[in-house]
Amino acid sequence: MRKARTGRISGGRGAGTIDRYISKLKTAIRKTVRQELERLRRSKDWSDLRHRKNMLMVQMPRLLKNELGRYIIRAFKYTYKQENRSFRKAEGRVEVDLNYDATNLLRQLHDGILRSDSFYEEFTGQLATDLERVLAEAFVEDTNLDAMIDRIINAMDRRINLSVVRATRIARTELIHVSNEARLRAYEERMADTGEEYKFTLVVAQGRRTCDAHKELDRLIPKQGLSLSELKELQMKVGHKHYGNKWNLQGSALMHPNQRTVLARAV
Repeated sequence: MRKARTGRISGGRGAGTIDRYISKLKTAIRKTVRQELERLRRSKDWSDLRHRKNMLMVQMPRLLKNELGRYIIRAFKYTYKQENRSFRKAEGRVEVDLNYDATNLLRQLHDGILRSDSFYEEFTGQLATDLERVLAEAFVEDTNLDAMIDRIINAMDRRINLSVVRATRIARTELIHVSNEARLRAYEERMADTGEEYKFTLVVAQGRRTCDAHKELDRLIPKQGLSLSELKELQMKVGHKHYGNKWNLQGSALMHPNQRTVLARAV
C-alpha cells in the first residue's frame, strides 16, 4: 500500500473490522457444523446414518445463510454508523441510525448476496464429498455403529477447518463489498446535506494476489483523489482494459472487492 496515498484519508478503518467479523464468522460456522455433526449420534443404524448425513447437507446452506446474513448486517451497520458518527461529532450529535434509503440498500445487498450460491457451494460441496468418503471408509473398517460415528465426527472435525477457510475467502469478499457500499452511502448523504463534493480514492492492499487491474488503479488515482463520477469512470476504463467491454462495476463503489480494496475519502 502506498503511504503517499494514505497519508490523508478518511474512512480507512474497514479492513481490521472485516478481519474481526471473519474471525467470528469462522468460529460460528465451525460451531454450527460441529453441532449438526453431533446429531449423527442419534442414528439407529447404517441406513439412518446415511439419511441423517444427506439431510445435514440439505440443511447446511440454510444454516450458512443465517450465519453470513448476520455478519452482512453487522458490517453494513457498523460502517454506515461509524462514518456518520465521524461527520456528526463536530456538530455535537453522535446518535446515528440507518435512514430509510440506507435500510433499503442494506436489504437489497443482504438479499442479493444470500441468493448467490458461491459461498454455500464452496463450503457444502467439498464437505459433502469428504463426508461421503469418510462414511465409506468407516463402513469398511468399523462394524459397530457408535465407533463408526465417532470415526466420522473425528475425521470431519479436521476437514471442517479446510472447508471453513475456503468458504470465508468468499465471505470476506462479500463483507468488504457491503462495507464499501455502506461507506459510500454515508458519503453520498453527507454530500447531499452539505452541498460539498468530496474526493475519493481506493486504498489498494498490495501483495502477490493483487490483480493487475488494481495495481494500475493504484498508480492512476492521483494523491488528491477523484470525484465519485471520475473514480467510477476510471474503474470502468481500467476494468474494460483488463476484463473486456462487457465488464461492469460491482455495486456502486468498487471494481471488485476481493483485493481488500477500501473506498475512502481523500481529505
